[in-house]
Amino acid sequence: MKKLLFTGLLVVLTLLLSSCQSLEFYQERAVNRARAYLLNQCRTLTPEQREYVKFNKPLIMSESILGDHSPHQSKVPDTHMTHFCITWAIPEQEKLYMVFGVSDSTLRMWFPERLIIKNFITPLALDKAIISGRDYALQTLLLLPRRDVNRIRFSNPEVKPSNYELTMTPEGKKITPTELAALQKLSQYSLFWDSCDGINKIVVIGLGNPHEELWKPFSSINLPPKMLEKMLIVAQDQPAESVEPAEPEKDAPEDKTKKTEVEKMLESLDDNDGESAQ
Repeated sequence: MKKLLFTGLLVVLTLLLSSCQSLEFYQERAVNRARAYLLNQCRTLTPEQREYVKFNKPLIMSESILGDHSPHQSKVPDTHMTHFCITWAIPEQEKLYMVFGVSDSTLRMWFPERLIIKNFITPLALDKAIISGRDYALQTLLLLPRRDVNRIRFSNPEVKPSNYELTMTPEGKKITPTELAALQKLSQYSLFWDSCDGINKIVVIGLGNPHEELWKPFSSINLPPKMLEKMLIVAQDQPAESVEPAEPEKDAPEDKTKKTEVEKMLESLDDNDGESAQ
């Protein structure tokens, strides 16, 4: 009887310990799964490169997921879903070798699903503006339906000059007439996504020229067609060359500490808000 009781307690203790593993344990297990998957799927690596994968730690890249979860993780709530790319930068290989899989944030249920071999290229100025506008829309338009959220995430917007009347700062404070006059001196470009209802447009309004790395998001809104037409009346009359980037000065050294006009303008708005609060 004592032996049976001892055996039962030992089994219970073993189960409890196995279910309370550390984050490092789950991470190491996921890395080992990714390593085995890469070596099994990729036959083009040299023996030296395969040894590198075996004995070197990878970079773990992650991003939260919005949408239906992976078939491997059907029991995990989609609010906790994250996709992970366990990535090796292999010597003498220009591209990164990424093993993709889905799990919760602990990597507890991570399994390899796909091998991605990708070369990352530094984005152009316009691409940087689109990435910045996309992030701004997802952080500020919190009541969008999931279909619209995924459209913003996975499709590129139209980029057009606009003339939207700015009445509030990005912090939600009213713009004074003096501040408005200063803001109107800056060029205004907006990013437009079609809403999934087929009627409205999801718009991120920004200041500066996105073709010259001067663009910064200022406001976001979901616009009906009538308001959209008013917003673009002035934009249609602007000359086409206003969209083209200016030729950079080849001999002038780049001053990384110099702030753009947009950044100076937004900082001045913050300073004015601080003085008014005092």
